[in-house]
Amino acid sequence: MLYKLNRRDKSNVQPVSNTTFAEIGWVEKDLEEILSKNISSFLPDNQLFVIFQERQFQEEADIFALDKDGKLFIFELKRWASNQENILQVLRYGQKFGRYDYYALEEMYRSYKSDNSLSLQMEHAKHFSDKIDNPLIIDLFNVKQQFVIVTNGVDRETIEAIQYWKSQGLSIDCLPYKLYQIG
Repeated sequence: MLYKLNRRDKSNVQPVSNTTFAEIGWVEKDLEEILSKNISSFLPDNQLFVIFQERQFQEEADIFALDKDGKLFIFELKRWASNQENILQVLRYGQKFGRYDYYALEEMYRSYKSDNSLSLQMEHAKHFSDKIDNPLIIDLFNVKQQFVIVTNGVDRETIEAIQYWKSQGLSIDCLPYKLYQIG
């Protein structure tokens, strides 16, 4: 819960109403745009390089990003509360895109940037120039995957399912968010 505090009257604490993307007229693509353009702000512990966003009517995760070590982060975003099916959906994307080699990732990146001359290896090195000394060897791209489900709240069954998969060695996280109406 988020509260509005009154500096002069400490006994005056008012809850701020939460809202949803649907209530403010936004769609899931709006959430995708916000996260992809501000990914380092939302995930400061994992500096990430966005390489692709979902295309309409394609079976693709919402956002694909790489960390400095070439680990592929696969994001599935929902503008509503989570359920267990979200886990199955992101795992299905992992099954498909986790097998992509460097060249397939590079094609995704070129498509995302609309520039067939780009080298994913060089762009990655540029993005992480403060963290790595040399470009990453192409065999190190997409060796591991991190699954991330972003939802407007999370239910107990989803938390338990994620805990189970983590105990089995799967790299998976759920990032719940809440929207609040201010003013």
